[in-house]
Amino acid sequence: VVEFNMKIFNRWGEAIFESNDVENYWDGTVNNTYAQKGFYTYTIIIMDIYSNFYNITGNLLLIR
Repeated sequence: VVEFNMKIFNRWGEAIFESNDVENYWDGTVNNTYAQKGFYTYTIIIMDIYSNFYNITGNLLLIR
């Protein structure tokens, strides 16, 4: 992985987490408080060593 970007969005489309480090993950918090249970959307953009771009989107369910 040469370039990496991950964003997590809430149900209103607001970005609540962003990382450019593949080892920095979302811990389920927003502003140092637990995020509400429910569905969130993510986008991940990756560029490999051959300059191929991969755009991955999906949903996740946060449960506690």
